[in-house]
Amino acid sequence: DADFTGTVVTNDGTNYNVMQLPVSFWWSSGSSHTFSFASPLTVSIGKRYVWTGTTGLSSVQGGAISVSSSGSVIGNYKTQYYFSLTTDPSGVASPSGEGWYDANTNATISTPGFIDIVPGCSRYRFNGWETANMSEIADPSRSPTTVIVDENKTVTATYVVQYVVTFAQTGVGSDFTGT
Repeated sequence: DADFTGTVVTNDGTNYNVMQLPVSFWWSSGSSHTFSFASPLTVSIGKRYVWTGTTGLSSVQGGAISVSSSGSVIGNYKTQYYFSLTTDPSGVASPSGEGWYDANTNATISTPGFIDIVPGCSRYRFNGWETANMSEIADPSRSPTTVIVDENKTVTATYVVQYVVTFAQTGVGSDFTGT
């Protein structure tokens, strides 16, 4: 897309961006020329294009071609988005699943269900996932679950604090059998 403004392909030492492509040349039969498709093409924080293959007169990302006929050299790319995970409260756990994903694919995310604050006294309990578009999370109350990565996004694992409460009694003899 035109949202990437840098070099997409270098041909014989000259850089070409999206706005300059396609570009054609008249080359003599038997002449040799070098090219290289750049990858990744970083658009902004959280979005990039990644080279997936070359079609036409070549099948490599970069190298030399010897002209023996007319044709095209086409670099193929896919869109990827960065998927981030955080916790609330901050730093409670290290959820897994963060990273680069192909556009419109599912990321599997997970986080621990319980994390001790003071062992035997208090802990954090996983309370669900949150993001701007909650319908994109398969099951916001479960871990693991999946989320669709259709843009740069952040999903937060929320936690609540739990305390141990113990019930006991004194003064009732062992001869009492009721509640």
